[in-house]
Amino acid sequence: MKTSKYNYYLPYNNDMQIIFNAVSKNYVFVANHDANSLIHKIENPNAISPHVCEQLTKAGFVVADNVDEFEIFIQNRKKVIEALEYELMIYTTFDCNYDCWYCIQKHTPTYLSDDTIQKIKNNISLYCVQNSIRDFHLSWFGGEPLMNISAIQTIGSYAQKFCNDNGISFSTSITTNAFLLNDNVIEILKEQNCTSFQITLDGSREVHNKVKSDRYTHESAFDRSLSNVSKLVDIMPNTNVVLRFNYTYSNIDSLPLMVEQMNDLIPQHKRNHIEMNFQKVWQEDDSQIDYNAIFHIKLLLNESGYRVSTVDMANYYACYVELKHFNAVYPDGSITKCSNTEKPIKLGEFNSDGAIIWNSEVPNYTSIKPKCKHCKHLPLCLGSCPKARGEDCVSAERTINQIIREYCENVYLNHKLINA
Repeated sequence: MKTSKYNYYLPYNNDMQIIFNAVSKNYVFVANHDANSLIHKIENPNAISPHVCEQLTKAGFVVADNVDEFEIFIQNRKKVIEALEYELMIYTTFDCNYDCWYCIQKHTPTYLSDDTIQKIKNNISLYCVQNSIRDFHLSWFGGEPLMNISAIQTIGSYAQKFCNDNGISFSTSITTNAFLLNDNVIEILKEQNCTSFQITLDGSREVHNKVKSDRYTHESAFDRSLSNVSKLVDIMPNTNVVLRFNYTYSNIDSLPLMVEQMNDLIPQHKRNHIEMNFQKVWQEDDSQIDYNAIFHIKLLLNESGYRVSTVDMANYYACYVELKHFNAVYPDGSITKCSNTEKPIKLGEFNSDGAIIWNSEVPNYTSIKPKCKHCKHLPLCLGSCPKARGEDCVSAERTINQIIREYCENVYLNHKLINA
């Protein structure tokens, strides 16, 4: 037996340490006075009792001598990336009812044309048949995608019927600010088997409303969106509702009040249907963030009955652009892979049959840099942002340690909530 090369031994607080394995994702919080003894057993598996060795092997901290952990990771990654699952991300419009300061888009009133909608339909049927697709997923994005609900209904209805007629699993998801999420819209998305809603929050009512000032009604964005979330849980209790909190150095202080205000708008019995996802606004300096303060907010949310998101460490890819069967369509009909850019990057377009004509060479987003293959962080950072892999490594030790800490905390909190 040998010690896994993907083990981490991290200080957690003054009293405890975290022992974590990046492949199995198993972890243990251990008191400081017991940590050295447990680490010694993990590092010397052939000198401990068979029973203890078996338990450590099940947890992934110890592996058999003939196990190649890197090769197992690569094979699992290949299976996921090459799976017969087609995800089509559709920007229904670049327009939006808000103008958030951190958004990289220019909200021009560009909408899908009837011609582009027809080409998208043609692409769905052609691509799925040509590639023997078993699962098809539509991801609605914008701008604010609900500002073009007619396109969502038209494309979604076609795709659902096509998939049903051809024995293909069908689902959708949407990223939205939820302001336009009324009963009719929710019913449309329910019919399309919408499995996930990602809805953004920017702090307490006052802070959120400053970031998201509605152009048309001047109604409180905070109250309207969270009331719609409450309604969504009523109509679609089995869907995954994720409230993505975009945090900055300056809005963390508003979080305790945000939890109180959320509780006023969302009844207790609905909260376990809602998952809180904490994401740092990309412009913010990571070193300025008080992560202890964020953890205390997670405790408040957990005590109120909400779930907290855990990092999806079972994906085996850093970004959806790595998936073999992934494409994104802009409102003007142009096609891209990576859409996280200030200016739309057009790599291709549809012909009249729905086939994709690539006008530019499609970057190889799946490659892993040679130096990453020998790095113990690889199963966690997964090579980092695909388009940045030609640059210096961005997976600083501090960042990786923070990811592990947040993962262990969130898994613990959700387990505590389930067993309450």
